[in-house]
Amino acid sequence: FPSHDIPESGWVASDRVVPDPIALGVSTVTRDFEGMVISPVAIDSLLGSIRSLVEQGVRVYAFFPPIPDPVARTEFTVSGLDLGLLESKLRAVGVLWLDVDYEGLVSYDGTHLDGPSGRHLGERLAEAIHGLK
Repeated sequence: FPSHDIPESGWVASDRVVPDPIALGVSTVTRDFEGMVISPVAIDSLLGSIRSLVEQGVRVYAFFPPIPDPVARTEFTVSGLDLGLLESKLRAVGVLWLDVDYEGLVSYDGTHLDGPSGRHLGERLAEAIHGLK
């Protein structure tokens, strides 16, 4: 998008018609993640940066984005991501993990939400954050 088309909020809804969004999501993740394996060194660096922020009083939140199970399984397999392990490491350095209900959210291509679903996810994340205070 040209910068003049992006609203001040920075949020731009997208959508398109895809005959088989899950198959597209699996093929996209397989292609885009090929040769990209989770780096323990990068994870440790990220955790150190987050720990520093938390120690400064910054609240750090995390969640796993809503993608269909077959796409998530492909992502975990191709990248080597162990989500449970990552979540526990994030929690250990003070991250507040958000468990959000993804029921009813629509992914139009297996990796991106349509506009209304994106707005609903934002509302659900806000509610989850508010519930932690």
